[in-house]
Amino acid sequence: KVKIAVKKIEDGSYQSYYNAAQYLEDAYKEKPEKIRIPHLLAEVNRHLRDYEAAEKYYQAVITKDPEAYVNDQYFLGQMQR
Repeated sequence: KVKIAVKKIEDGSYQSYYNAAQYLEDAYKEKPEKIRIPHLLAEVNRHLRDYEAAEKYYQAVITKDPEAYVNDQYFLGQMQR
């Protein structure tokens, strides 16, 4: 599901981001311990301008490992603003 979502993200259209978010939500429910999934969910939701959801997922990434995706701290600040 994550591989399909990444291909959708690479497509770059709004509908592709929306579809990627659905695949990633399913993957996150199955494997919440994987840090890449909430990172991708945060990125997709930021592009979809769903800032509340993006904030939630950026926070999840930073809580798990603040060093994994350093830019997520910056984007979290943007989402909170």
